[in-house]
Amino acid sequence: MVYSNITIIYFSPSGKQYLVLNPNFPKQLTHLGYDRTVNFVKFLFKKYSQCGLTHQSDRDTAISGLLKRLESALKSKVRYGVFCCFLSNLLLWRRSDKEKTAPIDYKGRKEPPSWSWMAYYGGIDFVSKSSLMVPDFKDLGFDADDREALIVKVRQFKNCRLEEEEKEHAIFADPGRVGSLWFDMGAENPFKHCVVIGMRSNGKQDPQKTYYILVVQEEPQDKGYKRLGVGEVKARYVSKESDTGKLV
Repeated sequence: MVYSNITIIYFSPSGKQYLVLNPNFPKQLTHLGYDRTVNFVKFLFKKYSQCGLTHQSDRDTAISGLLKRLESALKSKVRYGVFCCFLSNLLLWRRSDKEKTAPIDYKGRKEPPSWSWMAYYGGIDFVSKSSLMVPDFKDLGFDADDREALIVKVRQFKNCRLEEEEKEHAIFADPGRVGSLWFDMGAENPFKHCVVIGMRSNGKQDPQKTYYILVVQEEPQDKGYKRLGVGEVKARYVSKESDTGKLV
């Protein structure tokens, strides 16, 4: 993606709304720079997720025209509301509604994969507010042959435990609290495998760094892994060893 050096301040909600109303939208996004553009896309998806659609199963189709325009302007592939150029940032969504409803019934149409925010109804937010160091494309990316899958590196949690709190789950280890998780559904969830989506770039040594992760569960019959939730945890509590898998 090519950006110019033009600076446009748009961090206030009114500024972001102005971008949408601008007749040059979405072409002017190419002048914002990476961080501002990804923050705007997050804002756009967050606002869209809060819209009260008459039919829940329209969640993917109602935004399809806008996604095509953004795909052309950003020159980046988009799958189920996630752009390749912002892959790590846009995978770190979490459900913001208190009630965790079941996945949307798409009435016989192909359902979005578990890693897409389009799989559920209701509002979303994003866990990471800062710049991320992200995995190499060969460790995290769209599957070239399967539109519903991501190629990922699956790791395991180690030497830590999970405790439920009012709005989230806390990860504890001997030093105390070392992370937080937000599950997509309210039922009991396995706490074993995860995928590292990004790392906070704060200059700390590797063991003290914070990983942004997806909690995943292995599907039966070697059908890959399913997303269960999203979170953050200190790097030392995630295994360095990993297996290549598909997130579906």
